[in-house]
Amino acid sequence: MVGNHPICSPQHDSATPRVLATLAQLGCATLAQLHALCFPEAFASTVRLALMALMEAGLITHSHWRLRHGERCHVWAITTKGLAQLRQERPSAPQRHPPDLNRPSTPRETEEWRVRIDVRTLVVQFILETRQRPVCASANLSASLLYPTPLPVDQPPQPDAVLSIVWEPGATQAADWLPWLSAAPDETETTRYLLYVERQGQHQVFERWIRHGAQDGQDSIPLLILATPERCAEVTRLLSEHVTAHPTVCCSRDDVGRGVLHAPWRDLTGEPWSFQPERTRALT
Repeated sequence: MVGNHPICSPQHDSATPRVLATLAQLGCATLAQLHALCFPEAFASTVRLALMALMEAGLITHSHWRLRHGERCHVWAITTKGLAQLRQERPSAPQRHPPDLNRPSTPRETEEWRVRIDVRTLVVQFILETRQRPVCASANLSASLLYPTPLPVDQPPQPDAVLSIVWEPGATQAADWLPWLSAAPDETETTRYLLYVERQGQHQVFERWIRHGAQDGQDSIPLLILATPERCAEVTRLLSEHVTAHPTVCCSRDDVGRGVLHAPWRDLTGEPWSFQPERTRALT
């Protein structure tokens, strides 16, 4: 029986707090993303059984529909019961309302789910890369599950995620390292990256926002995730004159999905830009 499987029992499963903390932090994730983050050495069948056991215990749940996003898959999320159990063990765990997992009924809702999974793909990719190299000391993430309002012209929109990284002293992390289970990063040493994913049909508004407000008073680095390399080239061509001391950089969705640290990031002049500071790149 699944409930008696030593790996799958919520009472004895060492991965349970990892799954709950990950879903509390990310808000949602696919099975493949949970596999990579919480079960790095397990077989896929073991991961499925473990997640089903947690769902039977009422700690997590998944959508009754499948994403049309690469491989077809459910979206997993923590439940109110799961959050309560997690906060008993980790009072510092983030407060979060479980997301609305109703089937997307409009093109905009479908697009928002595509964006949400893209954001989490980038975060997972960054964590996997960090586990393999002596790159950073610590990291933190906050990611939104709110539907965005239309992009304003006179002020920045809310980012889809904020990734805060302390690069030095770089350390090789454990094979199952998760940034949200580590000590909070030192804010005085943190580099903050604001992640914005461009929505379909909002190209002109996105460009107008960059022209008028993307870099005013920024103490963080905006990262623009665009659909294709050709779209990146178009944005840099249109906006190359809007450059200040604080860079705004872009990369395509597919390029970032293949690797965050060494993706072909470019600033608005079209020049190559390093996500990872040059002084730490020598270590990798």
